Amino acid sequence: MTPARHIVLFLCVLLVSCSATRYGAAPTSEELTRYVLVLEESPGGQVTEHWRHAEE
Repeated sequence: MTPARHIVLFLCVLLVSCSATRYGAAPTSEELTRYVLVLEESPGGQVTEHWRHAEE
């Protein structure tokens, strides 16, 4: 691979990694009270988390 291709590859990875961490507007406190954080442990010991509506 030529040095120019390395630079292009690096810039593409940098662009994707920076844009992946963008967030929209922060949720309001009213919106947050409608959700609960559920933590589940698999038989292998790995823990996953996800948000669910409080009504569920």
